[in-house]
Parts: sequence; C-alpha cells; structure tokens
Amino acid sequence: TQRRRLRVTSGVRSRRMARARILVADDHAEMRERIARLLESEFDVVATVANGQAAIEAVMTLLPDLVVLDIAMPVLNGFEAAAIIVDLPDAPRIVFCTSYNDPEFAKAALALGASACVVKRNLLVELIPMVQRALTLHAVYFYEDAESLSRTVARFVGAGLVTNQPALVIATPSHSAGILEHLIAMAVEPQKRIEQGELVILDADEVLSRFMVEAMPDTQRFEDTINTVMDGVTGSGKGSVRAYGEMVDLLWKNDKEDAALSLETLWNHFVATRRCSLLCGYSCEVVGEGTGFQSICDKHSLVVSAHNPLPPC
Repeated sequence: TQRRRLRVTSGVRSRRMARARILVADDHAEMRERIARLLESEFDVVATVANGQAAIEAVMTLLPDLVVLDIAMPVLNGFEAAAIIVDLPDAPRIVFCTSYNDPEFAKAALALGASACVVKRNLLVELIPMVQRALTLHAVYFYEDAESLSRTVARFVGAGLVTNQPALVIATPSHSAGILEHLIAMAVEPQKRIEQGELVILDADEVLSRFMVEAMPDTQRFEDTINTVMDGVTGSGKGSVRAYGEMVDLLWKNDKEDAALSLETLWNHFVATRRCSLLCGYSCEVVGEGTGFQSICDKHSLVVSAHNPLPPC
C-alpha cells in the first residue's frame, strides 16, 4: 500500500440509507405544513400535530426516528414534551424549530437531549442538514499527529458531556491518555465522569479482538460487542452517546483496508438504529490520497477539518 502524507480538503460526504420517519409538532397549521413539505423531499413525515401532548402520544404510537418540535405550543410546550419524550423506550431524536433566536433557548434545548435547535427564519437552509446530522452523524477526522487528534476528540466528547450526552472512547492507551489530559484542561472532570459511568474509555486493540474472525469483522460478534459496550455507558437512554473509535485506524495501519471499510459499514448500520454520534480517526501518514481516501470518505456523513468542523449534535 502506498503511504503518503495527506492534506484534507474534503467537505461533507453523503451516504444512502433508508428514509427516516419524522414527526412534526407546531401549533400553527401553515408552519406545520411548510415544515412537512420541506422534510418530505428527504424523509417520511408520519404525522403532524398541534401541541406537545399530541406529540408525546404520536411518538408512543407511531415510533418516529426524530421529532421536530416547536417550543411555544399549547397544552404542553416543546420543552415539556421533550422532557417526557427522551424518557420513553427507544426515544426518537429531537430537533427544535422555533421563532426564538436566543442562545439561552438553544442551550436549554441541548440540555434536554435535543440534537439541534433551528431558528424558523433559517428553515430552508438549516432544517434538512440539521435533521440529517441528528440522525446519522458518522464523521471522520484525518489526524496529522497525536496532539491534534487528542484535542479534536476531547472537544467532541467534552461538548457532549457538558450537555448530558455520555461518551465512549475506543482508542489506544497513548491516545486515551492525551484525550484525558485535554478533558482535564477543559474542566470536564473526566475521572468523576468515569466513576459515574458517563465516560467509558476502552482499549481499541482489545475491543477489536472481540469481533474479528479470520482478519475480518464478524457482523454478529460486532453487534453483540458494541451493544454490550453501549449498554455500559450510564445515561445512554436519555441522550445521544458521543463515541470516538480508532479500531479502523489500527486495521488500516496493518494493511487490512478491506476489514476497515467493512467495519465502517457495520458502524453505519449501528448509528442508524441506535442513539449514537460517531467520530472515527485515521492517521494521515498511512492513508493515501487515492481510492483508499475516497473509500473512507464515502463511508462517512462528514469529513472533519479546520474548515469543516464538527457541528453541534
């Protein structure tokens, strides 16, 4: 395999997947229909409702993948409805869509476990990308050195921890140590989070060994392993888990490119069905600029760089 230093210039990459089921809740009929028409180009809108209580009842009966919630609604407002929805079994992801352009509303929305908060005046530009990212964030970061990797991963999982999103890190011991140092500098109190089960750090080699069979990942063993790991992250039922993994990087470094790409496919199936935002890391020094690089990008919904940072999720 040709190995050359890589400069990342790629932006967002899309991947095909089944159409997600979306529920829309807004007390203004015209706005409900406008949101529904906009979303129908990319998703299946299963219903539109006019208040927070109706949204809760629709979630329980229709089992949508995501709910677009207005904040100011009768009976129960969006925040009150979201507080109940996130505690339901197999709770959908939540994107708030509001007229209020106030950072405090966005902060409160994320604290409730929402994936994003879209201002209605930006509806045409922001809603579909925000919903797509809420449903399928599987990002990749091509790192130049351990320091830049540790800093990027710490920002990703740390931002989640402070908004009640538990975190999982599957990395080499040296990278994990660097990530912890950055989390400490961010005043996230990682040791306390670890003790409470909100932050789980595992050895990438050890986890990889649980599901590799004859140099390829076994589908059932992967699902059993990662589901068990995710079940051990405290609070994963109440907010989207932010996960970082570099098992694919280890495979690529050992000239097992096909195994790495197969593992990425398994991760894509996983993040589509479980509340998880995933960041993968690959070393620039071992990924070429040709078909290998393109194949990796095509397995992800976002390629992270200085000019294309991770979004709120």
